[in-house]
Amino acid sequence: MPRLFGTDGIRGVANVDLKPTLAYALGRATAHRLVGPGGAMIVGQDTRRSGDMFVAAIAAGATSLGVDVHRVGVVPTPALAFLAGTGPFAAGIMVSASHNPAEDNGLKVLDAAGLKLDDDVEDELERVIWTADELDGVPADRLGLLIDAGHLLAEYLAHRTALAGRVPAAGLHIVLDCATGEVFGPTSALLGTLNPDGTGNPLLWSDLITENPALGATEEWEIHNFTVDAHPIHVHLVKFKVLGRGADGTQAPEAWEAGFKDTVIAYPGEITRIKATYDLPGFYVWHCHIVEHEDNEMMRPYRIGPVQPGQPGA
Repeated sequence: MPRLFGTDGIRGVANVDLKPTLAYALGRATAHRLVGPGGAMIVGQDTRRSGDMFVAAIAAGATSLGVDVHRVGVVPTPALAFLAGTGPFAAGIMVSASHNPAEDNGLKVLDAAGLKLDDDVEDELERVIWTADELDGVPADRLGLLIDAGHLLAEYLAHRTALAGRVPAAGLHIVLDCATGEVFGPTSALLGTLNPDGTGNPLLWSDLITENPALGATEEWEIHNFTVDAHPIHVHLVKFKVLGRGADGTQAPEAWEAGFKDTVIAYPGEITRIKATYDLPGFYVWHCHIVEHEDNEMMRPYRIGPVQPGQPGA
């Protein structure tokens, strides 16, 4: 029988070769081998659809052995490791398959220090997994509890913010790889138009179209970022040039921004200016390219030319 644990936990296609029954058995095995009745463990997950299913299965298994399961919700793996290592937890399980395809998922077990288990401990855990149904449960009055621990994320953010404050970062450029990771998206509309007084006028996807270049027109757009995040803004079906950025949009773009683009980074507190010729008639969108942002209303429709048959508004 092949070993369950690979180089980074147990992975597989969710609900196909990695099933919730295995997550349930892992919850029981972790509770038995690493925690013990009356103890506590912490569980986090990434943004995959199957995450809730696996967290529920892990929690059912662990609580059946008298272990409290603190569910922190969607977090990056380092956050779960930090909380497991600094809180009153004997173990942690991260439900994530990192950069694997979205249909995959994984189960990563961490020890009380927030570290990956040694191979021999994983081997012991695996042996318990295969016989997890034989473990004696606890009476109903000693069952573990599923506890919402989302508030603990503030501890991780405070620690990382303090750490970043000690880093001499002048002139440092940072590349952020979001992939299938845990990005905290906005919960309200953050795209729209500019009011006469210079403030933002956020609009929903369902609101009327406000950008409607004439066919063949060349326009300059100013993207005002009033948020604390950088947003990769993608305008569909056009190629544009970055004209400037900065507090007033007049700062020269970076050298790597030369040439035609279809996506530009709008930095926090800055104005980003782009110029495009709109030569393909149709109904398109512009949006933030971070999935969790575009799924939370950071997407707006726009139209090139007059309304075409079959388009919204036709």
